[in-house]
Amino acid sequence: MADQSNIFMLARAAALAAPALEEAPARASCGEVRISEEAVQAASRIRYLLQPKDRVIAFTGIDHDDGAAYLAAQMAAAMARVEQTPTLLIDGDVRYPSLHALLGVANSPGLSDLLEGRCATAEAVHPTDYANLQLLPAGVPSTQPVTLFCAPGCGATFEQLRQDYPRIVLHPGPVALSAEAISLVPQCDGLILVLAAGKRSQAQLE
Repeated sequence: MADQSNIFMLARAAALAAPALEEAPARASCGEVRISEEAVQAASRIRYLLQPKDRVIAFTGIDHDDGAAYLAAQMAAAMARVEQTPTLLIDGDVRYPSLHALLGVANSPGLSDLLEGRCATAEAVHPTDYANLQLLPAGVPSTQPVTLFCAPGCGATFEQLRQDYPRIVLHPGPVALSAEAISLVPQCDGLILVLAAGKRSQAQLE
């Protein structure tokens, strides 16, 4: 579960890799995720700051144009390369999913389908073109997402995923716009707030 110390430490790690963050486009299309040298360096720094029990890291923004979705995909691919272990990228932004298009896979079945019992984990998780990286896309919910994410089954599902994957990267959507994004935060061990350079005021951060 995310706490203030991990939020600060991971944010500091991300800040040390400013070039990687500056590359993140607000909107990205299929095939544009690039594992740059800066991304690999950032992944290494984040890995160094994590505790052995920390498995789930969230990348979120204030709005959709902060580039958090792209950065989550980039960091997940970089971590999969650096750690050489199975890594799961989860798209929790069920209202405006984007990671499936970015990585060129279907959006369903996905997280929503899994939580609603319409499929098994093996059906919801999709392979990608990146070594050691799999994607759990958002899927298509048939109920209110915040209700889905606050249900006991959500915690149980994430606990099982923790057992299956040494590293999980989550994109919950923008926390300032989405109640469901906030409801996913308790499932995380650390959180990185992604900000578009020069677009956010101190008042927005507070």
